[in-house]
Amino acid sequence: MKKDKIDIRWHGRGGQGAINAAKIVAKAMFVSGYPGVVMVPTFGTERRGAPVFTSLKISKEKIYDLSPIEEPDIIVVLDHVLLEETNIKAGSRKKASSSSTRPAASMTTGLTGKWWLSLM
Repeated sequence: MKKDKIDIRWHGRGGQGAINAAKIVAKAMFVSGYPGVVMVPTFGTERRGAPVFTSLKISKEKIYDLSPIEEPDIIVVLDHVLLEETNIKAGSRKKASSSSTRPAASMTTGLTGKWWLSLM
């Protein structure tokens, strides 16, 4: 993982709190001394329960790029069913470690190489 910037992509469902969770982490990182914190939600007029994702970029330097993350360092999935419904692994970096709270996650997702996956 890059030391100068961390890219986290959060996946969840509308109303589940993925965007609020990313906001809380963003605020905590900013208060902790990271001046470069950008949270970019990606959603439209989805109804409750529809898949949503948000990008959280954290850096010691200011961040001017407001585009969604294409190659995340960390992927956070709030609903394990999304692993089968959406392309969670799209753009996943090949240089991150595999981490999961569910033992079968790597078999379910088909992610290969080095990546981080956190299921909550």
